[in-house]
Amino acid sequence: MQKRKLLIVTEAALENPQANPLSAADRERVNGVYRTYQNLLPHLQDYFDVRFLTPFDYKGKEKGFLTAAFNKNTPFAAPGQKSIRLVFPSAADIQKRLNDIKPNHIHIATEGPLGLKVMKQAKKNKIPVSTAFHTNWQQYVLEDGLHVPLLPRRLTGWAVKSLLVSFHKAAQATMAATEDLKRGLVAWGLKPDSVHVVSRGIDTNIFKIYPDSQSPVQEDYILFVGRLSPGKGAEDFCKLNARGLKKVVIGTGPLEKELRKKYPDVDFRGFVQGQDLGRYYSAAKLFVMPSTTETFGMTVLESLACGTPVIAPNVGGHQPIIQARQGLGIVSANLQSAL
Repeated sequence: MQKRKLLIVTEAALENPQANPLSAADRERVNGVYRTYQNLLPHLQDYFDVRFLTPFDYKGKEKGFLTAAFNKNTPFAAPGQKSIRLVFPSAADIQKRLNDIKPNHIHIATEGPLGLKVMKQAKKNKIPVSTAFHTNWQQYVLEDGLHVPLLPRRLTGWAVKSLLVSFHKAAQATMAATEDLKRGLVAWGLKPDSVHVVSRGIDTNIFKIYPDSQSPVQEDYILFVGRLSPGKGAEDFCKLNARGLKKVVIGTGPLEKELRKKYPDVDFRGFVQGQDLGRYYSAAKLFVMPSTTETFGMTVLESLACGTPVIAPNVGGHQPIIQARQGLGIVSANLQSAL
């Protein structure tokens, strides 16, 4: 029996995901959205003929933002996030791709310019569309992420929220990782029966307790894992008084050079994956998830699966995970007191 075609559209993509080892640029691009679909893909392929559409399907050298805005189908680097590739596609280009793929269903994972244009063309072609709410871009703007010069953050945040609402309202279904996120989207104006809780999982063959393995760090330490980019809270981790414990950072990103220079007491270990990453979690005394923009926080699950408690802000989708049982960790507005 021929499988139905599922087209997944996402700006969270790698240039060469099959490369081993990954290139330095692709190591910077790895994030929670990419890892979510990486984990889902083998299971989706049991039911669907899965295709992907990402900015890396648009070839050529990346240009500046304004050049790309006036020249459709030209890739460009996201402002402030140079490792992330984006594109403003033309309607004709998207229509041709839809004609070639002939998807039965489209799932749009990110609310970027590619996703927006695919949504518009999918509606014209009457192709069913689902979306996912992975990143709270409004909170990201209000905190310390994207900032439009000369515009107050609150105005930018309101505009971003309005865009998110209109985008997800256009879909037949929107996926949220927790009940709290669903309630938040409904409060924004989405219909309750259009928002579905679709949680996420981790590979417990990798993320588990490693009781007999040697610690990858000689001293007792607290741990941060994530992209070193605005909105992820890496600097908040670096600022912590660790009370005699070493501070270890796993990850790369646009802020890495600045943070290395500014915080010489922090041990930056770069990109780590697989069981090596599991051993870092397992040997840590404490995991810190400092971001206030996370809608779920897969790193929280990974740490807990490795037997390591977590501290995190009292904002975000990680709260019900940490609060599910006493002793898993602390959510607090003050990370220092939580530590």
